[in-house]
Amino acid sequence: YKMGSTKNPESLYDCYQKAHVGADMDIVLDVIKEKYPEQYETAIQVLHTCTQGYYANMLIAKKAAFNDYAKWLFDILFEVEKRIQADVETRNAYQQRVYGFLSERLMTVYIALHPELKIKEVPVVFIEEDKKAWRKYLFRYWRRKILKKLGFKKEKK
Repeated sequence: YKMGSTKNPESLYDCYQKAHVGADMDIVLDVIKEKYPEQYETAIQVLHTCTQGYYANMLIAKKAAFNDYAKWLFDILFEVEKRIQADVETRNAYQQRVYGFLSERLMTVYIALHPELKIKEVPVVFIEEDKKAWRKYLFRYWRRKILKKLGFKKEKK
């Protein structure tokens, strides 16, 4: 599921800085530079120039490709966790989902690092059987969009 905005294109990096604790993405880049120095420039380029990314952490892949991606991803995330977990525990519930948010951006980096992969993008449908839960979700979604449009920002911690 690839998403982005054509009205106000922000890079994946800039979008992360606005919506989350920006220092976390900088730590991810530090970890990539330390563990995978040959991939650092590509990671910088992807995060600072791409305005669309793969969100929701969903993919279907052959076992070998999935295992390679998971090994790379978790090698980075476990090191990031060592560096930020104490701070993560002080954050609100939304910002505690940091590793999922980071992995969404990292999937886009991984795909850029592996041009041999064949990518097929398909639409994602969200189905909620509980109408009350669905209305609650929509309310929160539109409230967040409207507040952002009006220039109000939620506290990140």
